[in-house]
Amino acid sequence: MNKKTSIFSLLFVVGLGTLNHFIYDWFPYPIVGIFVPVNESIFEHLKLTFFPFLLSTIIRYFFLSDKDYFIKVALSSVVGIVTVPCLFYLIKIFMTPPAIVNILIFIAACALQEYTFYRLMNDILENNPIRNPEGFIVIVTLILAFTVFTFIPPKLELFLDPATKTYGIYKNT
Repeated sequence: MNKKTSIFSLLFVVGLGTLNHFIYDWFPYPIVGIFVPVNESIFEHLKLTFFPFLLSTIIRYFFLSDKDYFIKVALSSVVGIVTVPCLFYLIKIFMTPPAIVNILIFIAACALQEYTFYRLMNDILENNPIRNPEGFIVIVTLILAFTVFTFIPPKLELFLDPATKTYGIYKNT
């Protein structure tokens, strides 16, 4: 995989992720809420990195041949998903992050996710004990988790919408 493909993918993910931030306001249907944020919680914003990246890697799948493709997608996705809350809560120790900082966290997570995928696709993992079935299971599990936690979120700070003090799609308190 070349650098131009990764840069284009990063721009695609950041652009679509930014657009996705507003989609539920325009189309407030439960099925839409599975793929885009339904509130301002940190958890819901993880969808901004995950689903656009997943779409990007599905498109690239048809052009790239790699026997361990799905595990590389899964590992890269997890890197992006973990980066957002780690950076957010690290910064929150020192200050309440303003909107621009949250945007920069999103872009950093997308960039780190894409960089991880680029490196995994270009490095030979001869001794990799994890293969595609496990990667596919991780991806499906992430999709299921986003779906379930959109409708039935745990009452944890990660899932709390700080603006409305509610949880999930139905504004359950």
